Amino acid sequence: MKEGITEAMEKLQKCLVVVDGLDECYKLGNPTFEKFCVFIASLARPRRADTISKVVIFSRPSDKIKQAFSDFVSLQVDSGANIGDIERFITSKLSTIKISKGVRSEITENLISRAEGMFLWVDLISNSLQGEKSIKGIRKAVKELPSGLDMVYQWSMERILNFSNRGTQERVLKILLWVTNALRPLSRAELLEALAVEPGMAELSEDDRLIDDDGFTTDCADLIVE
Repeated sequence: MKEGITEAMEKLQKCLVVVDGLDECYKLGNPTFEKFCVFIASLARPRRADTISKVVIFSRPSDKIKQAFSDFVSLQVDSGANIGDIERFITSKLSTIKISKGVRSEITENLISRAEGMFLWVDLISNSLQGEKSIKGIRKAVKELPSGLDMVYQWSMERILNFSNRGTQERVLKILLWVTNALRPLSRAELLEALAVEPGMAELSEDDRLIDDDGFTTDCADLIVE
């Protein structure tokens, strides 16, 4: 990949490289991640006198990233700058839960403090609150919500793996496998057909096809959207 990027840039007189979410590459582990950061930083240096190269990086800070890009100009995004938008998003998500205005305000404030500005976090956890039937249950659920996206994904998978119905669990795992590995977004009809396919099948009969179901997204712990 490095050779391909370098070769492509050498053919361009002007080049702008944009890297989004560099911190998410930390899973490469050291020293691989450190070397990768150094490589990205090196792209800002022109290969020839008649070329112009610029690099823009969006990332949460880390020691390795700060070290690799110490010569770069950096701008710190103000913490809490999107609190108003997050609050409106949470209010919209909680609008179907029948609770008093005071309790709704309390829960919204709690979620804002836990969301860390991440809309995806709110989206993934909000539907889990819909199933609670009491204020006490909602408060307990909010208190036990995981922090950070990695923990939310782990939490969602644990919910799936703890299904008491083995058939539902197997179907959900197949859904996630198909959606993850598909080369393009699947239609609902395509997904239903894919789920009906079993090893050794040459064709699908009407008896093989799955009955349409509206519970797919809920069963998948909201890891997929329709």
